[in-house]
Parts: sequence; C-alpha cells; structure tokens
Amino acid sequence: MTKTEKRFLLVNPYGVGDVLFTTPLLRALRDHFPGCVLGYLCNRRTREILETHPLVHRLFVYEKDELRKMWRMSKWEALRALFSLCSDIRKEHYDVLLDFSLAPEFSFVLKWLGIPRRIGLDYRNRGRFLTDRIFLAGFDDRPVAEYYLDTLRRLGQSPVAGNYRTELWTTEEDERFADSFFLDHSFSRNVIGILPGGGAAFGAQKGSYRRWGATQFATLCDKVWENFRMECLVFATPGEEGITETLVHQVKGKVTVAHQTTLRQMASLMKRCRAVICNDSGPLHVAVAAGAKTVSLFGPVDPRVYGPYTRQTTHHAIVTQSVVCSPCYRRFKLPECAQNVCLQWISPEKVLEALQGVLEKASEE
Repeated sequence: MTKTEKRFLLVNPYGVGDVLFTTPLLRALRDHFPGCVLGYLCNRRTREILETHPLVHRLFVYEKDELRKMWRMSKWEALRALFSLCSDIRKEHYDVLLDFSLAPEFSFVLKWLGIPRRIGLDYRNRGRFLTDRIFLAGFDDRPVAEYYLDTLRRLGQSPVAGNYRTELWTTEEDERFADSFFLDHSFSRNVIGILPGGGAAFGAQKGSYRRWGATQFATLCDKVWENFRMECLVFATPGEEGITETLVHQVKGKVTVAHQTTLRQMASLMKRCRAVICNDSGPLHVAVAAGAKTVSLFGPVDPRVYGPYTRQTTHHAIVTQSVVCSPCYRRFKLPECAQNVCLQWISPEKVLEALQGVLEKASEE
C-alpha cells in the first residue's frame, strides 16, 4: 500500500475537549499522507463536531451507555447493533488504527476486525493489543494535542506542533441560526459571551472544582457593562441549568441566555462575541476552535496541558491564582478539596483586567 493510499481510523470515545485536541492530528495526517482516508470512532455527543470536518471521511458512533441500556432490554438487539458497527468498520479496510481510548477493548476488537497496525497510548499497561505502544503516565508536561501528534512519529513523520490548531467547522445553517439570534435580541457585535458551567465532565461531586461560581460570574457581568458598556450573552450547558439560574437571579443588570443550543450553534454564537469568558471546560475549546477570543479560568487543572491550543496566543488569556497546591489534577485524578481556593480567590477585577487586555490586543491588529 502506497503512502498516499493509507486509511486511518482514529478512536477517541471521550468528551468535547478531548476530541477537539485530536483535530490538529487530522490536519497533520493529511499534510504528511496526502490523499489518505480518515475515519473516526467517537461518542454521540462529539459526533456533531466531527461530522462537518472536511477531512473526516467516515464517522462511527459508539455510545457505551446506550449499548448497556439496550443489553438490559434485549441482548439480541444489543449484539445486533454491535455486530452492525463492527461490520461497517470492517468494510472500510483501515490499515492503521490511532487509538486514544486508553482502554484495551477497542484495540482488541479492531485487531479482530483486521486492522494490522494499531498505534496508541499505553496507560497502565492497557495497550497490550496495540502493535505500537506509546507509554503514558498521564498528560502532565505539555499540551494534550501534542501527545496525540506524537503518534505520527511511529509512522516515520515528525510534525511541527506549532503549525496546527484545534478545528471546528460550522454549517451555513448554524451561521444563519446565530445571525437570527443576534437580530432577534437586537445585539450589536459588542457582546461578551459568558459560560459559567462546564464542569459536568468531572461528575456531580467534583464538577464544581473546575467552576469559578455563578455569583462571581454575575458580578463580572455587571462590571462588563459598567466598564465597557457591553452586554453579556450567557451560554447554558446541559445538566447545569441551576448555575445559569443563579447567575440570572443575582446579576443586577440585564443578561441574555442562550438555552439548548447545539455545540455548533454555540460555536457560531461565540464567533460573533467580542470575547468569551469561561471556565476550563469543553466549551472553552469549542470557542477556541471556532476562532473566538477567550478569557479562561483555571484552578485544579494545568492550563499548560489543557489550555487553548492555537497559533493565535494573543487572542486568549488564562487567569489563575497562585497557590501552592495548584494544579492538583494529575494522571487523571482529582483529589478532594474543601476550599477550592485556586478558583475562589480569583477576583472579578482580575478577570476584567484580562478581558481588557484581550480586547486591546484585538483592536491593535
């Protein structure tokens, strides 16, 4: 098989941010293997951000919770659904697997389906069915996207990490939705996006460790109006509606809430904002990939690893609070924390100052 005929299947069954961190690799694969065919196995929520990507030839959806529910209702139907998925993958005749699942079952099944070369990250010896195992203790010292780009080295290529960025492609329908939303709410382009949620990926118990807090965001919204005379558009995230309600009740001025948008609709709205202020979260990476300017708040998670991955660094400001225990999220583990001072000690004034810096740099370009 020639270099230009390679057929790659990427596997990443995790969240929005994780999947967006693989999009630089998609671009690098096309650069290093012109004419290659790229397939992707993801979950149902992230399908939306991959189905419009121009480099992805075929998408496969594996939703573990759906399969378990189906199994409880009918084992035959569950087996038939799984067989159908495997059959669809086999028909594509992929010759290289790039496995970012950190789980042995994917590489085992895809070996059985006939993918001869299987490259992936070997976390806690879970890569035993891979042909090329890349040892991983955790994402600890550099951007996650660069760990993914490193898999190309097993294919004899040396990508230049700084040449790539995360990508998200919206449709004309998504853009029309955003235009109509701004028109319906009589918005100018002097709007600041606010995303007070975004901790759901850590679960109900520890999700709050990544969130600055609705009260602080409400104070910030008032200060944005007082200092810049800019309105705030608050993005509500599924499962975190209470955070949005608290913000709306506590803000002194007026805010507009965007309810129940799709990820791509959110991206289209974010592009029209002067900047987006948010927690460390998947929606942060949606904003970055869509080309919005951002101010993000990081506490337990290291922004050098999980922060915005982009060539346009002046478009993004990261706000942290210097405390001896931060960052504490290491090797996929987040310790219990009673105070969460790494976020709670960040003042609205500090965030406002970061926003001003981003807006000033934008006006100079």
